Amino acid sequence: MFGAIIAVAAWFLLPFDMRIREIIVLGSFAPITIFSTKFTDSLTGNAKLAGFSLTVTAIISLVVMTALHAVLPGA
Repeated sequence: MFGAIIAVAAWFLLPFDMRIREIIVLGSFAPITIFSTKFTDSLTGNAKLAGFSLTVTAIISLVVMTALHAVLPGA
């Protein structure tokens, strides 16, 4: 949800070229859980679950970013 808010704000409010705004929009949907496994492991938590969530969010982000790249007018 927060990524969508950032993407909409970047697309409509930033004074950059359409291609740069597209890159920012795609970056807002990138998975941010890359450090979750190490952080969870350092807190003696469930690192396997954190690794699984990283995998799932990476796949979802890949699908969303590919669809957005195909639909945005800067493509």
